[in-house]
Amino acid sequence: MPTINARRLAQKLTKMRERRGWTQREVCAALEMGSASLTRYERAEHQPKLRDLRLMLAHYGATEEERCLLESLRLRAKVKGWWAAEPFSGDISPNYEMYCSLELDAERIVKYSPVIVHGPLQTESYAMSLEQGMSLVSEEVAARRTALRLERWKALESREVKPELTVFVDEAALRRTVGGPEVMVEQLHRLAALPDWITVRVCPMDRPVVSGMCTFTMFYLDAGDVVAIDEGTVAQTYYEERIHVDGFRLRTRRAEDVAYDEAVSREFILDLAKVFGRYGSGVPQVKQVD
Repeated sequence: MPTINARRLAQKLTKMRERRGWTQREVCAALEMGSASLTRYERAEHQPKLRDLRLMLAHYGATEEERCLLESLRLRAKVKGWWAAEPFSGDISPNYEMYCSLELDAERIVKYSPVIVHGPLQTESYAMSLEQGMSLVSEEVAARRTALRLERWKALESREVKPELTVFVDEAALRRTVGGPEVMVEQLHRLAALPDWITVRVCPMDRPVVSGMCTFTMFYLDAGDVVAIDEGTVAQTYYEERIHVDGFRLRTRRAEDVAYDEAVSREFILDLAKVFGRYGSGVPQVKQVD
């Protein structure tokens, strides 16, 4: 499957050609390029040779800024991520690979998590308990999936330029017991002690719903490109067209309006950790009075 940068390069080359109103055949004739080569370039099946790329950009009248961007995308498209190496190479689906690729390339990431804690922010105990309880898989499979989540965190943390990561998490996701009270206390303390490039904001249950049970992520890339992902139970849907992305921008603004600010969210998370420590549950039982 093409990397996100290979796809972006292909899409931009296609749009530049279409903006000029030229067919592939017309471009190939003008540049003396094989039609199969241009087709493969625009389908992200192959990366263009640098000579071919520069010929196309000159023919399309690309600006210096566009030329620099596309040459950069060409180089970055060849870089393989951590998921391509052992022990992860056989455990990642094409959609998951694309998601991980976006995590490493985005300048800004916005996540809305209504059900569980965002993957890379999960502790090992939380992730392991979640996999075993939610997926009903063997301990071996759960351990491999947990290792994937931990590796995603390592990859984000090791980026030379950190992304601006904002996570909106529903109060219900924090109150839901995963793995028992000790696991939840550890997880909540982790959320309250994240580095300053990560912002966690809690969407309280006594305020309007942000996006129902729909988890979504927005990846803001360089050159103003944005990819939004609607994460369904069975499959993920990727959106890159502005008409669709704008809908996720509206959901993000709604989350910003609904959620506690960062300081209040941190205080809420720490208080909830005390509730788990004291009562063994995120929802203390009220004693019934006869």
